This record gives sequence, C-alpha cells and structure tokens, in this order.
Amino acid sequence: MAAATVDGQRQHTVLIGYDGKGRLGYGRHLWGLQPGDCLILSASNSAQNSEQKSGDRFAWIAGLCSVVFFRLDPQRLLQTVAVMGGGPTASLHEKLPLFGCDCWPLPADPTQILLQGMLRELIVKVDQLLDLNPILPERLQLDDQIYRLLAAMLVPELCQEGPYNRLRQRERQGRDAFDELIDYIKANLDHPLNLTLLEARSHYSRRTLQYAFRERLGCTATQWIRGQRLDLARQLLEHPRDGDSVASIAMASGYRSLSLFSVDFQQRFHLKPSDLLREARASSRPPAG
Repeated sequence: MAAATVDGQRQHTVLIGYDGKGRLGYGRHLWGLQPGDCLILSASNSAQNSEQKSGDRFAWIAGLCSVVFFRLDPQRLLQTVAVMGGGPTASLHEKLPLFGCDCWPLPADPTQILLQGMLRELIVKVDQLLDLNPILPERLQLDDQIYRLLAAMLVPELCQEGPYNRLRQRERQGRDAFDELIDYIKANLDHPLNLTLLEARSHYSRRTLQYAFRERLGCTATQWIRGQRLDLARQLLEHPRDGDSVASIAMASGYRSLSLFSVDFQQRFHLKPSDLLREARASSRPPAG
C-alpha cells in the first residue's frame, strides 16, 4: 500500500477493480468494490503511520475480487495536467481533488466510464507486454499514457477545448522554438525525455510536435532521440575513459535498461557495444616492448 509523496506529506495510491465483488476499508470509509471501480487513496505520512498502528486507517479488502494497486507520482501528474492544459499548474493544482482527500471515488459519467475502461485495458496490456517483452512498455512510453488518462479523469476540464491555440502562439513567437528544443534534447540526452516533457518545454501540442519532427527531421521525436543517444554512445565507446563500462556508457546516453541499449545498438550499428569497447581499449594500449 506504499505510495508516492508530495513534499514528504501526502501519499497516493490508485485502486482499480477488475473481477468479483468485495469491500474496501480505509480509515472510516467503507467502499463496495465491483469490476470497473476506480478509487484514489490519499493520506499524509504522519497520519498513515500513526493510524496504521491504531488500526484506524490501514486499508483492507474483504470478499473475492481482483484489484490492481499502483503508485501515483503527484508531481508527475501535475506536470502532465499542465502540459495537457497548455499552461502553468497554479490554477489546475486546485482542481486536483486527491490532494486534500482521504478516499475519493472517480465519478461515473459517460466520459469517465470510457476513460476508466481505457486505463484498465492499458494496464492489462502493459502487464502482458512485461511478460512477453520487458523492453516494449518503456519504449512505447506507456507510463506516459497512463498519466494522461489519469489527468483527464481527475481534471475533466482537460477534455474541453482550450481558450487559445498553442500552435498559433508559438508561430507568433517565431519558428526558432523547434531549434531551441533540439538544443535542449542534445544537452540532456542522459536524462529522461518523453513527449510530455517535450510538450512542456516547447509549448507544442503532441500532434504538432510529431509533425514538426517529421517535417524537419524525417522521423518521430522518439526515433530521433534514440538515434542521438546511440550516436553519443558510439562516440563514448570509441573513446572510453578509465573506468568506463558498457553499463555506465548506456546510462550516460540516456538508457535505463542495459538490455534495451544492447538491442538498439546492435540494430543500428550491427555490432555489440562490448565488442566496440574492447576494440577501442585494445587500440589505445601502447605497443608491448
């Protein structure tokens, strides 16, 4: 039941019902659980620790039911809400109900039902992909899609037409925004780079961002970033420093998965990164004798 925190004060967990029926007890709340239910559990660290000891808040489930719990990172959710809303998080923060509640069921209007169904299906697909190919969920940035669905569910205003057109705004400011974004990406290849972050940085919508990459560079944003990371990795492998390893170079190139790095590198350059590093070290050694 551990969840992420905001400023060390609140914890949040998302609960989704799949099969069967049961009851959830949390604090002084008692909820009936059915397939399709979606619930946010929220508590302060100090309250959770003290009340768990007294048995007042600790969550429990009774009955035969299948549910999924997962952690919610509120700061990432705020960032996603800001990007989807096309503006800063100040006013949107107030619209997030989970930051001040203990137990909050998501409403069940037609749009919410559709979004919650998409979220449940996506989580099932992620679980299936992890069993078949652990690389794909990260490559497809499915965690980003999960946060977008949660943002749309928690802030219904995001599903409405905004008061201004972000693309026109950027065009009035000039077309150098894309060049600035490219410079930012190149300077931060060792950091996580997803489309939500690039939207926030450039103020392009996701669709416009993808269109700009295809128009200017002939590929998607994800493909271009991957190519830049692999080019950087090859340079580092060809000119290694003392103590460099394939793992450290993969991380310096923005890869969190060594197996994914190895697959991508071999597909791009048709040789193993370990072989290239070994050859580079051998060629840099002074001749014997």
